[in-house]
Amino acid sequence: MDPSADNYNPSATFDDGSCEIPCTPVLGCTNPNSLNFNPKATEDDGSCIAIVRGCTDSRASNYDPNANVDDGSCFISDPDPTTSYSLTIKDSNDNDGPTQNY
Repeated sequence: MDPSADNYNPSATFDDGSCEIPCTPVLGCTNPNSLNFNPKATEDDGSCIAIVRGCTDSRASNYDPNANVDDGSCFISDPDPTTSYSLTIKDSNDNDGPTQNY
């Protein structure tokens, strides 16, 4: 018998094991669709963060500063667009063919 139980009965003469002890709330985000969902939280504390999908790499041309979940859409272009490249095409006998400059 526990007087702190929610269903305490002062007239009870023996403990039948049915006492409902109030639990200490675990504060946290209780929204399973949030970035910081806490499955152990029993009481929402208003801290939930909405998931924003997008490019999270600041080097990318399509970087989204509001994104907190990378969706694989990042596009990182050549860091030096003035760089030139040469491409030599080999034939089926591994002989050098024409060279193209880019």
